[in-house]
Amino acid sequence: GKALRIVAVVAIQLERDDGRIFAQLGKLTGGAAKAGCELPGTKRERNELVEDAFLRLVESRLQIAENCMEVERIENTTKEMMSREYGVQTRYLRTVCFAQLTGTIGAATYTCGEQARESLRAQQGKVGFVRDVSANDSEDDIPEELLSREVYDIRNQDHAYLCAWLSPEEFERLQTTRGQRILRQWVELLDVPRVRTQEAEEKQASEWAGSEFDSASGDS
Repeated sequence: GKALRIVAVVAIQLERDDGRIFAQLGKLTGGAAKAGCELPGTKRERNELVEDAFLRLVESRLQIAENCMEVERIENTTKEMMSREYGVQTRYLRTVCFAQLTGTIGAATYTCGEQARESLRAQQGKVGFVRDVSANDSEDDIPEELLSREVYDIRNQDHAYLCAWLSPEEFERLQTTRGQRILRQWVELLDVPRVRTQEAEEKQASEWAGSEFDSASGDS
Protein backbone atom coordinates (compact mmCIF):
# COMPACT_ATOMS: atom_id res chain seq x y z
CA GLY A 1 0.00 0.00 0.00
CA LYS A 2 0.88 3.66 -0.14
CA ALA A 3 3.06 5.16 2.56
CA LEU A 4 1.23 7.05 5.27
CA ARG A 5 3.10 9.71 7.20
CA ILE A 6 2.06 10.24 10.83
CA VAL A 7 2.51 13.62 12.49
CA ALA A 8 1.50 14.38 16.09
CA VAL A 9 0.93 18.05 16.87
CA VAL A 10 0.19 19.91 20.10
CA ALA A 11 -1.45 23.35 19.92
CA ILE A 12 -2.75 25.82 22.47
CA GLN A 13 -5.92 27.90 22.35
CA LEU A 14 -5.16 30.53 24.97
CA GLU A 15 -8.00 32.92 25.76
CA ARG A 16 -8.44 36.10 27.78
CA ASP A 17 -11.41 37.11 29.90
CA ASP A 18 -12.83 39.06 26.94
CA GLY A 19 -12.93 35.91 24.80
CA ARG A 20 -10.07 36.86 22.49
CA ILE A 21 -7.69 34.15 21.30
CA PHE A 22 -3.90 34.37 21.34
CA ALA A 23 -3.23 33.65 17.66
CA GLN A 24 -0.03 33.26 15.70
CA LEU A 25 -0.04 35.68 12.74
CA GLY A 26 3.22 34.53 11.17
CA LYS A 27 6.91 34.21 11.75
CA LEU A 28 10.19 35.78 10.72
CA THR A 29 12.96 33.52 9.49
CA GLY A 30 16.23 35.05 8.36
CA GLY A 31 14.57 38.46 8.18
CA ALA A 32 11.78 37.26 5.85
CA ALA A 33 8.17 37.38 7.04
CA LYS A 34 5.75 34.51 6.40
CA ALA A 35 2.13 35.20 7.35
CA GLY A 36 -0.39 32.57 8.45
CA CYS A 37 -3.18 32.77 11.03
CA GLU A 38 -3.23 29.71 13.28
CA LEU A 39 -3.07 28.55 16.86
CA PRO A 40 0.49 28.36 18.22
CA GLY A 41 1.61 24.75 17.99
CA THR A 42 4.53 22.37 17.73
CA LYS A 43 5.21 18.86 16.47
CA ARG A 44 5.67 16.24 19.16
CA GLU A 45 9.10 14.68 19.17
CA ARG A 46 9.52 10.91 19.07
CA ASN A 47 8.25 9.32 22.31
CA GLU A 48 7.44 12.77 23.72
CA LEU A 49 4.41 12.98 26.01
CA VAL A 50 1.67 15.52 25.30
CA GLU A 51 2.37 17.25 28.61
CA ASP A 52 6.06 17.65 27.79
CA ALA A 53 5.33 18.97 24.29
CA PHE A 54 2.85 21.45 25.77
CA LEU A 55 5.39 22.77 28.27
CA ARG A 56 8.01 23.05 25.54
CA LEU A 57 5.56 25.01 23.38
CA VAL A 58 4.48 27.37 26.15
CA GLU A 59 7.72 28.01 28.00
CA SER A 60 10.40 27.66 25.31
CA ARG A 61 8.65 28.84 22.17
CA LEU A 62 5.98 31.26 23.43
CA GLN A 63 8.01 32.18 26.52
CA ILE A 64 4.94 32.26 28.76
CA ALA A 65 5.35 31.05 32.32
CA GLU A 66 3.26 27.95 33.01
CA ASN A 67 1.73 29.58 36.08
CA CYS A 68 0.38 32.41 33.91
CA MET A 69 -2.39 30.18 32.55
CA GLU A 70 -4.88 27.55 33.60
CA VAL A 71 -5.59 24.61 31.28
CA GLU A 72 -9.35 23.93 31.21
CA ARG A 73 -9.68 21.02 28.79
CA ILE A 74 -7.92 19.02 26.07
CA GLU A 75 -9.36 17.90 22.75
CA ASN A 76 -7.92 15.36 20.29
CA THR A 77 -8.69 15.29 16.57
CA THR A 78 -7.41 13.25 13.62
CA LYS A 79 -7.23 14.54 10.06
CA GLU A 80 -5.79 12.88 6.96
CA MET A 81 -4.63 14.94 3.99
CA MET A 82 -1.85 15.35 1.45
CA SER A 83 1.21 17.15 2.81
CA ARG A 84 2.05 20.13 0.60
CA GLU A 85 5.65 20.09 1.79
CA TYR A 86 6.39 16.38 1.42
CA GLY A 87 3.82 15.35 -1.19
CA VAL A 88 2.68 12.26 0.73
CA GLN A 89 -0.57 11.35 2.45
CA THR A 90 -0.30 12.42 6.08
CA ARG A 91 -2.37 11.67 9.15
CA TYR A 92 -2.28 14.53 11.64
CA LEU A 93 -2.93 13.64 15.28
CA ARG A 94 -3.78 17.02 16.79
CA THR A 95 -4.08 17.77 20.49
CA VAL A 96 -5.45 21.19 21.40
CA CYS A 97 -5.05 22.43 24.96
CA PHE A 98 -7.66 25.06 25.85
CA ALA A 99 -6.37 27.45 28.49
CA GLN A 100 -7.28 30.72 30.20
CA LEU A 101 -4.69 33.45 30.70
CA THR A 102 -4.23 34.28 34.39
CA GLY A 103 -1.03 36.33 34.22
CA THR A 104 0.80 38.48 31.70
CA ILE A 105 2.80 37.82 28.55
CA GLY A 106 6.30 39.24 28.75
CA ALA A 107 7.27 40.02 25.17
CA ALA A 108 8.00 43.11 23.12
CA THR A 109 4.95 44.46 21.23
CA TYR A 110 4.69 46.45 18.02
CA THR A 111 1.99 48.05 15.87
CA CYS A 112 1.89 49.45 12.36
CA GLY A 113 3.71 52.78 12.29
CA GLU A 114 1.74 55.94 11.56
CA GLN A 115 3.80 56.58 8.44
CA ALA A 116 2.93 53.16 7.05
CA ARG A 117 -0.73 53.67 7.94
CA GLU A 118 -0.87 57.06 6.22
CA SER A 119 0.82 55.60 3.14
CA LEU A 120 -1.71 52.78 3.02
CA ARG A 121 -4.60 55.24 3.39
CA ALA A 122 -3.27 57.21 0.45
CA GLN A 123 -2.95 54.08 -1.68
CA GLN A 124 -6.48 53.01 -0.89
CA GLY A 125 -7.74 56.53 -1.57
CA LYS A 126 -9.91 56.95 1.48
CA VAL A 127 -9.77 57.96 5.11
CA GLY A 128 -11.35 54.97 6.88
CA PHE A 129 -11.14 51.22 6.67
CA VAL A 130 -13.54 48.35 7.14
CA ARG A 131 -14.32 48.47 10.85
CA ASP A 132 -14.71 44.75 11.36
CA VAL A 133 -12.42 42.13 9.86
CA SER A 134 -15.31 39.65 10.06
CA ALA A 135 -17.56 41.83 7.90
CA ASN A 136 -18.48 40.74 4.39
CA ASP A 137 -16.67 43.14 2.11
CA SER A 138 -15.31 42.66 -1.38
CA GLU A 139 -12.22 44.80 -0.82
CA ASP A 140 -8.95 43.77 0.78
CA ASP A 141 -8.58 46.79 3.04
CA ILE A 142 -6.94 46.24 6.42
CA PRO A 143 -9.30 47.10 9.29
CA GLU A 144 -8.21 50.17 11.22
CA GLU A 145 -8.48 48.27 14.48
CA LEU A 146 -5.91 45.73 13.26
CA LEU A 147 -3.45 48.43 12.25
CA SER A 148 -3.43 49.71 15.83
CA ARG A 149 -3.50 46.24 17.41
CA GLU A 150 -0.46 45.29 19.47
CA VAL A 151 1.48 42.35 18.04
CA TYR A 152 3.83 40.32 20.23
CA ASP A 153 7.31 39.67 18.88
CA ILE A 154 8.42 36.41 20.51
CA ARG A 155 11.93 35.31 19.55
CA ASN A 156 14.08 32.26 20.00
CA GLN A 157 17.31 31.21 18.34
CA ASP A 158 15.74 30.23 15.02
CA HIS A 159 12.56 32.23 14.50
CA ALA A 160 10.51 35.22 15.57
CA TYR A 161 6.84 34.41 16.13
CA LEU A 162 4.29 37.19 15.68
CA CYS A 163 1.16 36.81 17.80
CA ALA A 164 -1.87 38.92 18.71
CA TRP A 165 -5.17 38.74 20.56
CA LEU A 166 -7.97 38.18 18.04
CA SER A 167 -11.70 37.77 18.45
CA PRO A 168 -13.01 34.36 17.32
CA GLU A 169 -14.54 36.08 14.28
CA GLU A 170 -11.25 37.75 13.35
CA PHE A 171 -9.37 34.50 13.82
CA GLU A 172 -11.74 32.65 11.50
CA ARG A 173 -11.84 35.42 8.90
CA LEU A 174 -8.06 35.78 8.65
CA GLN A 175 -7.84 32.14 7.59
CA THR A 176 -10.00 32.72 4.50
CA THR A 177 -8.52 33.59 1.11
CA ARG A 178 -9.39 37.26 1.49
CA GLY A 179 -8.27 37.26 5.11
CA GLN A 180 -4.88 35.83 4.17
CA ARG A 181 -4.30 38.76 1.82
CA ILE A 182 -5.20 41.18 4.62
CA LEU A 183 -2.92 39.32 7.02
CA ARG A 184 0.06 39.45 4.66
CA GLN A 185 -0.33 43.24 4.32
CA TRP A 186 -0.71 43.63 8.08
CA VAL A 187 2.45 41.64 8.84
CA GLU A 188 4.46 43.54 6.23
CA LEU A 189 3.38 46.91 7.69
CA LEU A 190 4.37 46.06 11.25
CA ASP A 191 7.25 48.05 12.72
CA VAL A 192 8.90 44.82 13.86
CA PRO A 193 12.69 44.84 13.47
CA ARG A 194 13.78 42.07 11.10
CA VAL A 195 16.95 41.74 13.19
CA ARG A 196 16.66 42.25 16.93
CA THR A 197 18.94 44.75 18.62
CA GLN A 198 20.58 44.06 21.96
CA GLU A 199 18.30 46.70 23.52
CA ALA A 200 15.19 44.86 22.30
CA GLU A 201 16.52 41.55 23.56
CA GLU A 202 17.19 43.05 26.98
CA LYS A 203 13.70 44.59 27.04
CA GLN A 204 12.06 41.24 26.35
CA ALA A 205 14.22 39.49 28.95
CA SER A 206 13.24 42.14 31.51
CA GLU A 207 9.51 41.85 30.69
CA TRP A 208 9.73 38.05 30.82
CA ALA A 209 11.36 38.17 34.26
CA GLY A 210 8.73 40.67 35.40
CA SER A 211 5.84 38.47 34.30
CA GLU A 212 7.31 35.54 36.26
CA PHE A 213 7.69 37.74 39.34
CA ASP A 214 4.10 39.04 39.09
CA SER A 215 2.75 35.50 38.76
CA ALA A 216 4.78 34.29 41.71
CA SER A 217 3.61 37.23 43.81
CA GLY A 218 0.00 36.47 42.94
CA ASP A 219 0.37 32.91 44.17
CA SER A 220 1.59 33.92 47.59
